[in-house]
Amino acid sequence: MKYKITFIAALFVSLIGVQIQAQEILTFEDVVEIGLQNNFDIKISENNREIANNNYSVGNAGFLPTLDIQAVYAGDNNLRFQGTSASDSVFVVRDVRSNNYGASATLNWVFFDGARMFVTYDKLNDIREQAQWDAKGIVENTLSNILIAYYTIINEKSRFDILENTLALSRERLQIAEEKYKLGNFSKSEYLSAQVDFNADQSAYISQKGALSDAKVQLNVLLARDAEQVFTVADSIITIDGFFEIEKLRNKLREENYNLISSRIGLKIAEKEKNEIRTELLPQLAFSATSGLGRSNNPIGFLRATESTYLNYGFTASWRIFDGFNRNRRVENAIITRDNQQVSLDQLKNELLGQLETQYVLYQNRLELIRLEVKNVEVAKDNAEIALESFKVGRSNSLAFREAQLNAVQAAGRLLNALFEAKLAEIEILRITGTTITEY
Repeated sequence: MKYKITFIAALFVSLIGVQIQAQEILTFEDVVEIGLQNNFDIKISENNREIANNNYSVGNAGFLPTLDIQAVYAGDNNLRFQGTSASDSVFVVRDVRSNNYGASATLNWVFFDGARMFVTYDKLNDIREQAQWDAKGIVENTLSNILIAYYTIINEKSRFDILENTLALSRERLQIAEEKYKLGNFSKSEYLSAQVDFNADQSAYISQKGALSDAKVQLNVLLARDAEQVFTVADSIITIDGFFEIEKLRNKLREENYNLISSRIGLKIAEKEKNEIRTELLPQLAFSATSGLGRSNNPIGFLRATESTYLNYGFTASWRIFDGFNRNRRVENAIITRDNQQVSLDQLKNELLGQLETQYVLYQNRLELIRLEVKNVEVAKDNAEIALESFKVGRSNSLAFREAQLNAVQAAGRLLNALFEAKLAEIEILRITGTTITEY
């Protein structure tokens, strides 16, 4: 069975003429599209996902060598140089300049590190996958908040329409009471009572207008638009579908909830971080090579100029066989961290199932209330119309009319509450079971 909120507006607004200023009309599809494009949290999550994608590389895992190049230049300028030759003759050389320059390239490559690079590469892949699920979860959570804000506006707008209609009826009642008071058919007390009720309805109308404005600001903020941007919403799209099956929902939650999937990947990451430490028990093998060239000019030396090229290379094997039991300590801590991750996963699953049960019971309860309140609204509406006609012709007093009027408003309010709370429960059920809201 499906219920629409549109009949609420038709039920009350049909009694009065309402002029709506031309303005932007946002639909369900509009807020989803704008939210996906503009929302700040979604943009940040996409950037974080891109960072995780960039980090997943063989170079970041340690498979590739490093290559460094270096250039050197050094110069000396001796204003006066004095020396003695082998024949004991003294010679002086002025303004002596010498220089040295060269370049080199150094390659370092750890080609075996106890298989740590393989474990790290797999871990980076898990981190990338986790970032993708985290981003999906943020998108769905954000869209959920956007839709809640959207339906809040529909709810507040429907209440505004009801109070607007109520105010119109109270104004009509006040006019009738004033006319009859002047003719002597009403007491001053009845006239003043109509005035008090009109003022009270006007106050409620003004307060509800503020609540509707606040709700629109909240949606604009979530859509990353100017807070004061003016719009209205299409109020004919709320439907409540009563076809959820609790066991299917439980299974879907266990398999497709984004937070659970991310937490399971986190458990795999914790296991691989433990394995990374264990790879330190094995030796490391490395290769290094340095190649370069150099030139030196010295006008007063035995060799006036020298030039050389060189290539140095070698292999290194290292194995830390004892480190004060620090590796054992780190492995034990990593095991505890992995166990904590498992406990957190179990806790999250239990909490989500509890949330699902709560929202499902609330959802079913509100569907029952909707069925009941639909009938109550119809009865209250008919009763209010009869009371108004009786009041106009003088067959009933203002107290009876006011009571019928309040009953109609309260019945409509209860129905709005049931519809709105059922919709919120529906959105929450979709979110925690991993159902893509954009496909709903």
